[in-house]
Amino acid sequence: MGELAGAPPSIDLIALAGDRYGWPVPDDEIRGRPVRRPAFSHRILLWNRLWSRLHRVQTVQIVLDETLLRATDDAARRVKLNRSALVREALREYLGKLRVAELERRDRQGFERLPDTADDLDAWERAAAWPDD
Repeated sequence: MGELAGAPPSIDLIALAGDRYGWPVPDDEIRGRPVRRPAFSHRILLWNRLWSRLHRVQTVQIVLDETLLRATDDAARRVKLNRSALVREALREYLGKLRVAELERRDRQGFERLPDTADDLDAWERAAAWPDD
């Protein structure tokens, strides 16, 4: 439908799905006719089906020692997330830190290969100097 992968569904996509499955949509009307409202549990089930088609996830099995598992469950309870959401967030943060560390390493290597010269520094000093009145 021309939607970007991973982008939040547009109102048109929700309206089309609502029209097909009988979901309520923001306008409560589609193509000029009233929307049939299914029971609340059906709306949740249908929304979950649409969401799962747009955002595919994989189930993985990881091994944690008892202490780490207990700490994970305690932290998840404190921040009001389930265990999977907490582990996903922790992995995203860790992978982000790895990415930053890799970029810093590459920058450091680049500056070691081609270090700044005194002329480079003088040009920046002149550009940053306060103008004479």
